[in-house]
Amino acid sequence: MAQIVVAGPRGGADTRALLSVADREAPLASVTVLVDPNEPSGTLAGLAPALAAFRPVGGAAAAYVCRRFECREPVTTPDGLAALLRDR
Repeated sequence: MAQIVVAGPRGGADTRALLSVADREAPLASVTVLVDPNEPSGTLAGLAPALAAFRPVGGAAAAYVCRRFECREPVTTPDGLAALLRDR
């Protein structure tokens, strides 16, 4: 099981690409959350302040994969995310 946070604009092509990999490659019982830095504070990141720490990297959408309360370094490519999800 993994917790996956994708940080990027909801409509961005790079964000959608990372979400697509998460949907396809995540282990069973995993949770994927989108954090859009452009959304107002009343959204998910505003309600769960810890999510505000997950940000895009260098202007690109980023994916964070966490397991057993430990998060890996973020990745910004679909291939990078797929590799993290395969590395159990």
